[in-house]
Amino acid sequence: MKYSYILLPLIALTLINCSNNSEEITVEESKSYTISATIDTLDATMAYLSYYEGGDFVKVDSALVTSGVFTFSGSVESPKMHTVLFNNDVKGKLYLFLENSAITIAAKSLLDEEKVIKGSASNDEYEAFNKKDISYDDGLKVAIKKYNAAEEVEDKEGMEKAEAEYLEADSIRELFITDYITNNATSVVTPFVLYVNTYRYDLEQLDAFYNSFSEAGKATSYGKELNEKIVSLKKSAIGQPAPEFELNDRAENPLTVASFKGKYLLIDFWASWCGPCRAENPNIVKAYAMYHEKGLEVWGISLDKDEEKWLAAIEEDDLPWNHSSELKGWVSAPGKLYAVSSIPHSVLIDKDGIIIAKDLRGDELDAKLAELFNN
Repeated sequence: MKYSYILLPLIALTLINCSNNSEEITVEESKSYTISATIDTLDATMAYLSYYEGGDFVKVDSALVTSGVFTFSGSVESPKMHTVLFNNDVKGKLYLFLENSAITIAAKSLLDEEKVIKGSASNDEYEAFNKKDISYDDGLKVAIKKYNAAEEVEDKEGMEKAEAEYLEADSIRELFITDYITNNATSVVTPFVLYVNTYRYDLEQLDAFYNSFSEAGKATSYGKELNEKIVSLKKSAIGQPAPEFELNDRAENPLTVASFKGKYLLIDFWASWCGPCRAENPNIVKAYAMYHEKGLEVWGISLDKDEEKWLAAIEEDDLPWNHSSELKGWVSAPGKLYAVSSIPHSVLIDKDGIIIAKDLRGDELDAKLAELFNN
């Protein structure tokens, strides 16, 4: 099964289309919010209001918890998904689409499926997503479980069958997501739905969706992120000059895209913690050994944060090419420049610095390189 690691908020798997309601959500015109929460059996002393960005939780406020009661107050520029963490434990948390209004949270426990969040119209829509998403998510999990079980006993037929089930379940889910985005263009929640599902759509689709959004939707943080991504996708599209950037290699020597002009360059976005990336590395090693002397260069751009693990992976996988990393995880300037939302992600650049292919893996990479170097 051709998996990738995808940059998504942790709640991405809990979202799905729930209706064809195109009525625009009315957000209160308050300039601030208050969150008043009571969780009966909460065993915590601190609560942290956070949002998820670049692979990490960014804390924006903290509050003492007394007998399960805590409050937050502040303001947001536009409705945005937030997470309430407790005692720095990312396992126990609450999700909330926060907007400037008076919001109340009542629950028996963090596991309470009957928790009630009132006061945020955008959160009401988010909650509706959750209720509809369970069946789709369950279907995907079942297929993955079957695939892993078949893989353990090297049952290729079982693996192929499980992969087909996964793709079918995911295609059904995608239809619902696409339907929701199409029919709820004026909602301030829709940019978030598209943001966590950008990997599903090509540039033309993303551009069309974004242009259908209301001005309020475009003004959300997710609308702004989508616009930046679309701009990056256009600049890094096949046929375009490869966007330039500079990073030091492991020996602190500066490298740029222009450094490789006159040769074919494969920019490989990866990370030591990315299983699919590590699985693809032998294919790139083979290609590099076959074509390096003929003019192929590889530049590995790691989305790691841990330098020791990054360097260890290079040694373990015996990757002999150029390597660079800002050690900032998903908050990578080259990654953003090339609109990377999942890894492994590769960009093949010709001798003149023009992008000629993207995301070639395994046999597809072999075939393309054979075409370039054997003709």
